[in-house]
Amino acid sequence: LTLLIGLIGMFGNGIVLLVIFRSRKTKKSRLHNAFVVNQTAMDLVSSVFLAMTFTYKMTPTVHMEGSAGLALCICLEGEGLLWIFLSASAFSLMSLTFERYIKIVFPIRHHTSFTDAKKATLLAMSWLVPFCWLLPFILVSTKTENGECSYQGFWPSAGLASFYGWTYIMMFYFIPFAFFIFSYGHMFWTLQKRNVQVGENQQPGGHVSKAQVNIIKTMVLVSACFAILWAPAQLYYFAYIIGLYPGEYLSLAYYIFNIICFTNSVINPFIYALKIAEFREMVLVMFGFKKSSTSSVG
Repeated sequence: LTLLIGLIGMFGNGIVLLVIFRSRKTKKSRLHNAFVVNQTAMDLVSSVFLAMTFTYKMTPTVHMEGSAGLALCICLEGEGLLWIFLSASAFSLMSLTFERYIKIVFPIRHHTSFTDAKKATLLAMSWLVPFCWLLPFILVSTKTENGECSYQGFWPSAGLASFYGWTYIMMFYFIPFAFFIFSYGHMFWTLQKRNVQVGENQQPGGHVSKAQVNIIKTMVLVSACFAILWAPAQLYYFAYIIGLYPGEYLSLAYYIFNIICFTNSVINPFIYALKIAEFREMVLVMFGFKKSSTSSVG
């Protein structure tokens, strides 16, 4: 089932990227859509590692020794890279939300100060911060012993393990969740206050079209799916680290909640197809079911 989820995610997110890059207007203003592209690319990479990890786990057990064994333990057996990219998806979604927030709430500042360099920095941070933060904790707590992988099983101290647990759930779930609620709530309040109508112009640099409002609504749905699908695994982990769940961590519930979490990397293409008419049209055009027309996603 997990392998199937990964394969569906690879196909769906691959289609989204193809649709975006084949769009005429997208090619003319690619950085405008860079945050959508980044989120899709993050989900695609997560899906690739999801498929790779569980394809590996279906093969005979490998005796792990030395540096190569440790790398295999971290990357595949322990699902380390998979969870790094899944966690980075939360940061990517935050960067996308931040860009939309500045565009709606501070349109002039977005037009004059939100430069391509700042966008590129924000995009790079969505990849680098999770990787640079999580990897050191993985390295200090993971070992191979007697040819077997013990992923995050050798913490130098209980305090460090607790610190990691608390910072992880705060950085990659609770803070993003609170940020989404605040940002989209403020955006919709701002739009309502300005009485934005379909096709109505705002102040210079602040025009919000019907398509852009629809994108905001779509991103709200994407963020809501993140919060809902990540909730079981994160709350289970939270209950475990604060001592509310005294049982075995790697229980049946752990595996079920992880599968629910994995579907977050798959669901976004279906949301785009449901909510964005231009996306549906471009998919039909790409597969030859409809003649091309000028449209954009983002």
